[in-house]
Amino acid sequence: MRLPRRALLAAIAAAAAAVLSQPAPAAVAPGLHVSGNRIVDSAGRTTVLRGVNRAGTEGGGGSSGVPVTDAEIGWIGSDQAGSWHARAVRVLLGEAQWTGACEALADYPSTYHQRIDAEVRSITSRGMVALLDLHTSTAGCTSVERHAMPDAPVAQQFWSSVAKHYAPNPRVAFELYNEPHWVTEDVWRSGTARATMQDCDPALSPAKRLLCKATQPRYKAVGMQELYDLVTRTAPGHLVVVDGYDWSTAPPARLLTGHPVYALHPYTCPGPGACQTAGYAHANLDLLKRWVPLSKRAPIWVTELGWPTKAGFRDVDGSGYYRETLSFLESQQPAWGWLAFAFDGSSSGTFTLTSSTSTYAPNPTGVPLFRALRRLY
Repeated sequence: MRLPRRALLAAIAAAAAAVLSQPAPAAVAPGLHVSGNRIVDSAGRTTVLRGVNRAGTEGGGGSSGVPVTDAEIGWIGSDQAGSWHARAVRVLLGEAQWTGACEALADYPSTYHQRIDAEVRSITSRGMVALLDLHTSTAGCTSVERHAMPDAPVAQQFWSSVAKHYAPNPRVAFELYNEPHWVTEDVWRSGTARATMQDCDPALSPAKRLLCKATQPRYKAVGMQELYDLVTRTAPGHLVVVDGYDWSTAPPARLLTGHPVYALHPYTCPGPGACQTAGYAHANLDLLKRWVPLSKRAPIWVTELGWPTKAGFRDVDGSGYYRETLSFLESQQPAWGWLAFAFDGSSSGTFTLTSSTSTYAPNPTGVPLFRALRRLY
């Protein structure tokens, strides 16, 4: 039977009120570490980390650069009614800004440190985990961008400093490099011995690849194993997250030495808005299923998730894309954590999840993710 419009609106309002009245989730217990294929706390309890990305502090093309406020983190966390109930926030960083090693690209690192310190304090003081992600590198001090691989020695300087600086904070985790790409698994693991790395897509036509090789700067790439070893020596007892290669879509055939968490970014849509069609929901599931064998041996954390749409998703629970993707993540044993992309300090960015910078209410893209966080915590 079809409800009258007034009754239908009343039912929707009641459902929204029930969601918003849910109690705030408990703080994440400190001492998180890897045990087998699980993230566990100091008491050995399995912990699934869900939340959002706070983009904008990484620099380079597309970065909003909008300062993070404590009030914004409050809406992300659990301080007040209507918050997103996140239990983790991914903080996007740039190695040039943090180290000051490339003076032509970024200087005054102390100012940058203060901004990131304030954000991390705001996150972890509310009982959330701050995942510090090296998002942009310099390709040998040539530009601040999402280069194919982190570059030596700037990436080592970055992680030596960041890991030491945040080692005393038990609710900080470290993600070694965002979306390594255009490399083999061997280069992803071990880097390059000399300054031979170039950001050239293997899928380019032969002529365009020759042009790329003639014009792109060369730099020495540092591999994930070296960075993992550096961070775990400097900040023992912290979670260390390693993105898969091929834009964080390919699970490695051979695991790194140690106990990292492996990061997956399930982006299968050709562009904003396209994920509303059922075909891309299924494509996303095909990608996720490729990671199931690895999930039996190590923890998986989806540290970016979501595609924007300005028109709104098709049903109350989200489009087929979100419904099928989140259902898959939650059905795993243990469930795979996830971080929605993204808060960026604005309500108008291409990937932003919010419709307001005062209440941080979700926009059409953010609604299914907001509801999922509220329901799962």
